[in-house]
Amino acid sequence: MAGDTTVRIPLDYYRILGLPTQATAEQLQQSHRDRTLQVPRREYSELAIDARRQLLDQAYDVLGNSARRAEYDQEFLAASKRAGEAAKDVLEPDAYVPTVNIEDHLLVGALLILLELGE
Repeated sequence: MAGDTTVRIPLDYYRILGLPTQATAEQLQQSHRDRTLQVPRREYSELAIDARRQLLDQAYDVLGNSARRAEYDQEFLAASKRAGEAAKDVLEPDAYVPTVNIEDHLLVGALLILLELGE
């Protein structure tokens, strides 16, 4: 979409699927299926529920492909290391927290996922 911007929020593909970085391919598949079937309560809009589903699918597409996952893991671990080092930075302690880019039309889904995570 023209005019879309991206927003960085503290979500990564592992958090989106509710899995540790050591998750197996079977655990990825199971979590994706379970999270997809766990439809949020009806008070959320169809737009939010659809955006949530798109983010779950996006996370699974990356982590479910071994080459893409290896590339993502390398970036994720580097960002995690920088976050640990930057934690001492009083001005911007969250500047290097691993995140994924969320397109603005999916932001409502990301917020719904954060809500499900209790944040």
